[in-house]
Amino acid sequence: MGIDAGMFSMKTAKDFYQKLQKDFERLREKPGDPHICFDFFVTAEHLPEWHCGALLGIRPNSSTEAELEDLKKEAGKLRRSHPCLKMCSHLANNAKHFVATTKRHDSVESTTTMNIVSLDLGTGTARTPQTAFSIICGQDDAQALNLRDGQAISVIELGRRILDFWQDRLFPSQPE
Repeated sequence: MGIDAGMFSMKTAKDFYQKLQKDFERLREKPGDPHICFDFFVTAEHLPEWHCGALLGIRPNSSTEAELEDLKKEAGKLRRSHPCLKMCSHLANNAKHFVATTKRHDSVESTTTMNIVSLDLGTGTARTPQTAFSIICGQDDAQALNLRDGQAISVIELGRRILDFWQDRLFPSQPE
Protein backbone atom coordinates (compact mmCIF):
# COMPACT_ATOMS: atom_id res chain seq x y z
CA MET A 1 0.00 0.00 0.00
CA GLY A 2 1.54 3.29 -1.13
CA ILE A 3 1.14 6.81 0.09
CA ASP A 4 -1.67 8.84 -1.45
CA ALA A 5 -0.80 11.77 -3.67
CA GLY A 6 -0.95 15.19 -2.11
CA MET A 7 -0.79 15.94 1.58
CA PHE A 8 -3.60 14.40 3.60
CA SER A 9 -6.74 16.26 2.45
CA MET A 10 -4.88 18.49 -0.04
CA LYS A 11 -5.21 16.64 -3.33
CA THR A 12 -5.98 19.24 -6.02
CA ALA A 13 -4.59 22.51 -7.32
CA LYS A 14 -7.48 24.30 -5.64
CA ASP A 15 -6.58 22.69 -2.30
CA PHE A 16 -2.99 23.87 -2.65
CA TYR A 17 -4.22 27.32 -3.68
CA GLN A 18 -6.18 27.50 -0.42
CA LYS A 19 -2.97 26.63 1.44
CA LEU A 20 -1.20 29.36 -0.54
CA GLN A 21 -3.85 31.87 0.56
CA LYS A 22 -3.27 30.95 4.21
CA ASP A 23 0.51 31.16 3.73
CA PHE A 24 0.01 34.61 2.19
CA GLU A 25 -1.96 35.83 5.20
CA ARG A 26 0.94 34.72 7.40
CA LEU A 27 3.38 36.43 5.00
CA ARG A 28 1.45 39.70 5.23
CA GLU A 29 1.67 39.53 9.01
CA LYS A 30 5.40 38.72 9.03
CA PRO A 31 6.98 39.69 5.69
CA GLY A 32 10.48 39.25 7.11
CA ASP A 33 10.08 35.67 8.32
CA PRO A 34 12.14 33.32 6.13
CA HIS A 35 10.15 30.25 7.22
CA ILE A 36 6.90 31.79 6.04
CA CYS A 37 8.53 32.95 2.78
CA PHE A 38 9.78 29.41 2.22
CA ASP A 39 6.31 27.95 2.79
CA PHE A 40 4.66 30.43 0.43
CA PHE A 41 7.10 30.25 -2.47
CA VAL A 42 7.64 26.48 -2.34
CA THR A 43 3.89 25.87 -2.33
CA ALA A 44 3.42 28.32 -5.22
CA GLU A 45 6.29 26.67 -7.13
CA HIS A 46 4.44 23.33 -7.18
CA LEU A 47 1.01 24.60 -8.20
CA PRO A 48 1.86 24.28 -11.93
CA GLU A 49 2.24 20.50 -11.58
CA TRP A 50 -1.09 20.13 -9.82
CA HIS A 51 -2.84 22.42 -12.30
CA CYS A 52 -1.28 20.92 -15.44
CA GLY A 53 -1.75 17.39 -14.12
CA ALA A 54 -5.49 17.99 -13.82
CA LEU A 55 -5.66 19.59 -17.29
CA LEU A 56 -3.83 16.64 -18.82
CA GLY A 57 -5.93 14.11 -16.88
CA ILE A 58 -2.90 12.62 -15.17
CA ARG A 59 -3.49 10.71 -11.95
CA PRO A 60 -0.53 11.16 -9.59
CA ASN A 61 -0.07 7.56 -8.43
CA SER A 62 -0.90 5.82 -11.70
CA SER A 63 0.92 7.89 -14.30
CA THR A 64 3.29 6.57 -16.94
CA GLU A 65 6.79 7.91 -17.58
CA ALA A 66 5.52 9.53 -20.79
CA GLU A 67 2.70 11.26 -18.91
CA LEU A 68 5.13 12.54 -16.30
CA GLU A 69 7.39 13.93 -19.05
CA ASP A 70 4.39 15.70 -20.60
CA LEU A 71 3.46 17.06 -17.19
CA LYS A 72 6.99 18.34 -16.59
CA LYS A 73 7.01 20.09 -20.00
CA GLU A 74 3.61 21.70 -19.52
CA ALA A 75 4.36 22.87 -15.97
CA GLY A 76 7.67 24.31 -17.20
CA LYS A 77 5.90 26.21 -20.00
CA LEU A 78 3.45 27.62 -17.50
CA ARG A 79 6.24 28.74 -15.14
CA ARG A 80 8.05 30.48 -18.00
CA SER A 81 4.85 32.19 -19.17
CA HIS A 82 4.70 34.81 -16.41
CA PRO A 83 7.45 36.83 -14.69
CA CYS A 84 5.95 36.25 -11.23
CA LEU A 85 6.05 32.48 -11.70
CA LYS A 86 9.63 32.66 -13.00
CA MET A 87 10.70 34.64 -9.92
CA CYS A 88 8.81 32.26 -7.65
CA SER A 89 10.52 29.28 -9.24
CA HIS A 90 13.94 30.89 -8.83
CA LEU A 91 13.31 31.74 -5.15
CA ALA A 92 11.82 28.34 -4.28
CA ASN A 93 14.52 26.32 -6.00
CA ASN A 94 17.26 28.45 -4.49
CA ALA A 95 15.74 27.77 -1.07
CA LYS A 96 15.21 24.04 -1.61
CA HIS A 97 18.48 23.21 -3.36
CA PHE A 98 21.04 25.40 -1.61
CA VAL A 99 21.54 27.32 -4.85
CA ALA A 100 19.52 27.48 -8.07
CA THR A 101 22.09 26.63 -10.71
CA THR A 102 19.79 25.87 -13.63
CA LYS A 103 20.14 28.45 -16.42
CA ARG A 104 16.40 29.10 -16.44
CA HIS A 105 16.74 30.68 -12.99
CA ASP A 106 17.78 34.14 -14.08
CA SER A 107 14.90 36.32 -12.93
CA VAL A 108 16.14 37.18 -9.41
CA GLU A 109 19.32 39.21 -9.14
CA SER A 110 19.32 39.43 -5.35
CA THR A 111 17.20 39.62 -2.24
CA THR A 112 17.36 42.26 0.43
CA THR A 113 15.81 43.26 3.72
CA MET A 114 14.02 46.53 4.30
CA ASN A 115 12.24 48.16 7.19
CA ILE A 116 8.67 49.23 6.64
CA VAL A 117 6.62 51.51 8.81
CA SER A 118 2.86 51.63 8.57
CA LEU A 119 0.44 54.12 10.04
CA ASP A 120 -2.37 53.33 12.41
CA LEU A 121 -5.25 54.89 10.50
CA GLY A 122 -7.25 55.35 13.67
CA THR A 123 -4.64 57.40 15.52
CA GLY A 124 -2.39 58.58 12.69
CA THR A 125 0.67 57.34 14.57
CA ALA A 126 3.43 55.18 13.17
CA ARG A 127 3.43 51.54 14.16
CA THR A 128 6.57 49.69 15.19
CA PRO A 129 8.86 49.25 12.15
CA GLN A 130 8.72 45.78 10.65
CA THR A 131 11.37 43.88 8.71
CA ALA A 132 10.33 42.77 5.23
CA PHE A 133 12.08 40.97 2.40
CA SER A 134 12.36 42.44 -1.05
CA ILE A 135 13.47 40.91 -4.33
CA ILE A 136 15.60 42.63 -6.94
CA CYS A 137 14.63 41.22 -10.30
CA GLY A 138 16.17 41.48 -13.73
CA GLN A 139 15.36 44.49 -15.85
CA ASP A 140 13.21 42.55 -18.35
CA ASP A 141 11.05 41.08 -15.61
CA ALA A 142 10.83 44.46 -13.86
CA GLN A 143 9.53 46.02 -17.08
CA ALA A 144 7.09 43.15 -17.67
CA LEU A 145 5.75 43.63 -14.14
CA ASN A 146 5.56 47.45 -14.48
CA LEU A 147 7.34 47.91 -11.16
CA ARG A 148 7.10 51.39 -9.68
CA ASP A 149 10.25 51.02 -7.61
CA GLY A 150 12.92 50.26 -10.21
CA GLN A 151 13.69 46.57 -10.12
CA ALA A 152 12.57 45.87 -6.53
CA ILE A 153 9.39 44.09 -5.51
CA SER A 154 8.41 43.22 -1.95
CA VAL A 155 7.56 39.63 -1.05
CA ILE A 156 4.07 40.87 -0.21
CA GLU A 157 3.56 42.42 -3.66
CA LEU A 158 5.05 39.41 -5.45
CA GLY A 159 2.90 37.10 -3.33
CA ARG A 160 -0.23 39.11 -4.13
CA ARG A 161 0.52 38.94 -7.84
CA ILE A 162 1.10 35.18 -7.66
CA LEU A 163 -2.22 34.73 -5.85
CA ASP A 164 -3.96 36.88 -8.50
CA PHE A 165 -2.44 34.77 -11.29
CA TRP A 166 -3.71 31.54 -9.70
CA GLN A 167 -7.09 33.04 -8.78
CA ASP A 168 -7.64 33.92 -12.45
CA ARG A 169 -6.36 30.52 -13.63
CA LEU A 170 -8.19 28.28 -11.15
CA PHE A 171 -11.38 30.28 -10.67
CA PRO A 172 -12.05 32.08 -13.96
CA SER A 173 -14.92 34.52 -13.80
CA GLN A 174 -18.05 33.35 -15.53
CA PRO A 175 -19.25 35.36 -18.55
CA GLU A 176 -22.34 37.41 -17.81
